[in-house]
Amino acid sequence: MRIEIPESHRDLLNGPRVAALTTVMPDGQPQTTVVWCNYDGTHVLVNTMRGFRKEKNMRSNPKVTLLCYDPRQPLRSLEVRGTVVEMTEEGAIEHLDGLSDLYTGRKPYFGSCVPAELKGKEIPVLCKIMPTHVTVLDARSKKVEGSRLASASGENTRTFGHIAEVGEGGLPSRMICLANHVTAVAAARTVLPSRKNTCTSGRPKVES
Repeated sequence: MRIEIPESHRDLLNGPRVAALTTVMPDGQPQTTVVWCNYDGTHVLVNTMRGFRKEKNMRSNPKVTLLCYDPRQPLRSLEVRGTVVEMTEEGAIEHLDGLSDLYTGRKPYFGSCVPAELKGKEIPVLCKIMPTHVTVLDARSKKVEGSRLASASGENTRTFGHIAEVGEGGLPSRMICLANHVTAVAAARTVLPSRKNTCTSGRPKVES
């Protein structure tokens, strides 16, 4: 069954927000990196380089999870678990230039975002992810939207982090947590186990 990204949260995939991709290492440990991404209506598209750790991970284990959120509105997020169905160098540089323009307002990527000489050393790879599970979160209230979250900046935007785990079937999952040490430990102990009760197919899971 095809799973679509809800219209209410597509801006988190198609704009300069925070996107973190979790892949699975050969030893089973989750590995997470910040990525640029967009959505073509069917697949979530990310770009990496040939030989990078996440590129190797996706070739050996195509199960991945992408977590997207806006630091200015940390109570609203999108988690996409899925399978990498294609990895290709064809069209990858054009896609990367488009992402560069989307996220930084500059292109081409090589020469505008990173030194031009890297173009001869790094080979872009376009990765297409087919969603198999989608969880959207919007815990904002009108009162919160109009006060604390609307003004979140500076230190406030740095108090949020991510926790990754590898669940049943080897599929990585992600969540946002407060990033101080005590809270992160509490979140890992109390929130992650509840993920066992979320849906894995059909309509997207909505948390509120």
